Amino acid sequence: LTLQTHGAALINNDTQDAEKRYGIQALGNADIQTGDLTNQAGYIVANGLNLNANRVDNQNGVVLSQGASFVQATTLDNRQGQWLVLGDQYIQTQMFKSTKTY
Repeated sequence: LTLQTHGAALINNDTQDAEKRYGIQALGNADIQTGDLTNQAGYIVANGLNLNANRVDNQNGVVLSQGASFVQATTLDNRQGQWLVLGDQYIQTQMFKSTKTY
């Protein structure tokens, strides 16, 4: 799955549900290139994740990578969010906000 917004924002809010039917779901790898990614109470799942964004807001959101995860973002806000990676994880950011201990 490739999502390229050419600098525009990508909004994936309120896409969580008990059956995991909504949100951004990739059967293989997900390559997301965007300006700002807003995933408040959202759901993103992929076998591997390559994310390049200006700002990532994952407050109360879920991001699950069943493989490796590569993230480049100026700001990553994961307060009350879940960022789960089952493979290697690489994060490059200038500011990381989180309320959980890793």
